[in-house]
Amino acid sequence: MKRDSLSYIHNQRGMPWVCVGMRIEVDGRPGVIKGGNDSGNLDVIFDGDNYRSNVHPSWETKYYDGDGKLIAEKGRFIAAS
Repeated sequence: MKRDSLSYIHNQRGMPWVCVGMRIEVDGRPGVIKGGNDSGNLDVIFDGDNYRSNVHPSWETKYYDGDGKLIAEKGRFIAAS
């Protein structure tokens, strides 16, 4: 059975702020979250790529709100958007 796109990441990984369309930086590479996958990881399209990459949601990650403000890093929420 296929999991809801981000429900596993929200509930099991304790990262409820993660959403589709959110800007993310992984090991210095900027991109956009396109969904979740059956591995409990994120599907991200990095800037300049035209394919989805499988990304662990807490490995060397930074999450940004719609204004470009850093709100979470390495899986830990740090600021309200």
